[in-house]
Amino acid sequence: MRSFLALFLVASSASVQSAELPATGPLPEAGHRTIGYSSVQEALGALKAKPGVQIREQQGWTIISDKESEKVSALWSFSPEGYPAYPAAVKRITYEKDGGVYIEMKVLCQAAKEPCDALVRDFQALNDRIKAEMRQRGK
Repeated sequence: MRSFLALFLVASSASVQSAELPATGPLPEAGHRTIGYSSVQEALGALKAKPGVQIREQQGWTIISDKESEKVSALWSFSPEGYPAYPAAVKRITYEKDGGVYIEMKVLCQAAKEPCDALVRDFQALNDRIKAEMRQRGK
């Protein structure tokens, strides 16, 4: 089983910080549980049973919104069967700190390393688009 951890910080102001991943080559692997569950299936089952979460399907992906507290929420994305990086769970935690809004991303991918690395890079690109939109709004 492989687990990958990518951490991104996105500030709502023009001064945006980000933990950059290498554009090519293998990504570092986390040596511990990054999403709080030992498997993608365990995470999906626990979240589906959790009261108060919102579950929807989007292009085959299972998306689960979980408001963990008043200022912290998590958006979970579970890859569909047939996707190269299946099974995988991406947890993006948004929170407020020092007047900014931040996103912390954690990934558990149990597929082969190459598709898992591609998954992390795809979500990094998505986070980069979010950062760009936030910068535009801040101007």
